[in-house]
Amino acid sequence: MTTKVTVDARAGWPVEVKTIVGEPNQDKAEQTHIVELNTVRDFYIHSGMSIIGIRELDRPAAPAAQKLKDDGLAFHDYLTSLGNSRELSIAKMKIEEAVMWAVKHITA
Repeated sequence: MTTKVTVDARAGWPVEVKTIVGEPNQDKAEQTHIVELNTVRDFYIHSGMSIIGIRELDRPAAPAAQKLKDDGLAFHDYLTSLGNSRELSIAKMKIEEAVMWAVKHITA
């Protein structure tokens, strides 16, 4: 009997699938498969094969997203160096929000 397992990575993250292949009483080999972002892949499980793990992988941050984070942190740190006030607290919160939304745009 063969079972079809479909892994859908179209939700925004690549997926790692680990399998073990080998007939009973034989050496078994572990294999790692990556279902790339925005793809769907079918795995056919048959006797002597098992899926031992499926997990989402972290999506590598785009260079532009990393630059936004770094620049936002530098600005946040500069404001921290100016002291403490309600106005600076609000400004830092707005920086955090702006970076969050900009990164979401880039990585969506």
